[in-house]
Amino acid sequence: MRRELLPRIVLFLAMVAGFAWAWRHSQLIPMFVVGQPSATGPLQQKMEEPFFAQLHASTGLPIKIDYKPLDAIGFKDVYQLQALKEGTFDLVSLRFMQNVKVEPGLLGIDMPGLIHDRKTARQAAAAYGSTLDRYLQERFNSKLLGLWSFGPQELFCRKPVSHLADLRGMRVRVASPAIATVVAELGAKPAVIAFEDTRDALTNGLVDCAISSAQSANSAGWTKDAAYSLAISFQSGINGYVISLDTWSAMTRAQQKMFARVFDTYTEELWRYSGKLYDDINRCHAGGVCRGLNSHRVKRFEPSARDRRLLQEIVVRKLFPQWAPVCDRLHHGCSREWLAKVGPYLTVLPTLR
Repeated sequence: MRRELLPRIVLFLAMVAGFAWAWRHSQLIPMFVVGQPSATGPLQQKMEEPFFAQLHASTGLPIKIDYKPLDAIGFKDVYQLQALKEGTFDLVSLRFMQNVKVEPGLLGIDMPGLIHDRKTARQAAAAYGSTLDRYLQERFNSKLLGLWSFGPQELFCRKPVSHLADLRGMRVRVASPAIATVVAELGAKPAVIAFEDTRDALTNGLVDCAISSAQSANSAGWTKDAAYSLAISFQSGINGYVISLDTWSAMTRAQQKMFARVFDTYTEELWRYSGKLYDDINRCHAGGVCRGLNSHRVKRFEPSARDRRLLQEIVVRKLFPQWAPVCDRLHHGCSREWLAKVGPYLTVLPTLR
């Protein structure tokens, strides 16, 4: 009798194991993740893509990651927040300045021309992060997971530009209307051009200069034609990771805490890596070692204190007065909260009040 039962017991145990396996895998939370464009270089290729490739295995969380760089899906970066809200994406490496038009609060975390050192930029961004998270949750059903920086958004040109005054009459590629306002105030002609189209614009002489980080300019090949740099920080290149609240809610509280801790650690690494990369690329551009970088020589001009003051003056006189009422209409008390949280890190605070 027992011999007759043995095959049935084995079959039963196999069925239980099969159901357990199927149940476990049916609970996997799918995440369609859209990263930075591959042309942005090492931050996407050596940090971001490997991080998401290993995320399930390294955490043991019940997630199934489908990661694609932005340029692999044929989707413009200006629609990232709307796509999150509509459920098209689950998690994005959000390009902040490209999405300022739909969420002006993004500009508050990296207001052009006001901060010129990395440490202060990070402190100011951290101070404003909870406010931005609230705005994203209210308007886009999304949660901010972490902030990081590409590095200073500097000027790369086809001909020498040693001072901001040299830009008068030149055509300058910018990534957002906010920077376009600043560039126009300098007497230049701004052109909002997608990152992936900028190299051709420089090569063909459609623009004289373009603004981006040194690592993005090098990786995308801009520096082959734009062999001159004015190292003044128009912005700090703050970006972040944003997850749909629907996807976030599919995790348990314990899983959410682990997920958040993993992103805290990862974005901390990104800050360190982007700082090192900035130094490496500037050495490469100066004729030093260029491991994994385009070995283009770039003549670098250091900005004057007068040029830094000029940028601040434009923001105080023109950009902040434009931005504040727009943000206030969408978020009651937006500009007041920005002044309270970011203001302590600004030397121009008294003139903004």
